[in-house]
Parts: sequence; C-alpha cells; structure tokens
Amino acid sequence: MDLAGASYELEVEGWMARIFQHEFDHLNGILYADRLQPNFRNELQLVIDEEGWGLPGISWLPGVDDLEP
Repeated sequence: MDLAGASYELEVEGWMARIFQHEFDHLNGILYADRLQPNFRNELQLVIDEEGWGLPGISWLPGVDDLEP
C-alpha cells in the first residue's frame, strides 16, 4: 500500500528482488539464517553456540539500548 492506502504491485528482479524478499521475510519472522542450506546452517549454529548468542539476558534493541561507553 502507498501512503494514501491504495494497493499497488511491483515487479522486480535481481538484487532488488533479493532485498524485497529479505525485508518481506522479516515481516513473517524469517531470518536470513533460516534460508541457509543445511551445511551452512550447521556452521552458523556452531558459531552461535561458541559466541553464546541467544542466551537469556543477551539482547539488543535498536534505538532502545545505549551501546556507547
């Protein structure tokens, strides 16, 4: 929808299509990692585990958390 609430469609390809799909995925709760092939997803999971990401208390909210020292 545009700013006036009217529906419209875009037909895109190439890089722009990838960008639109990436952002559309966010609206549906899909992350980039969810689309990785299994061997890459397994490698990513190892890094996530090693770094301790996803543990309770480790979070970041853009615009909310103050990351400056």
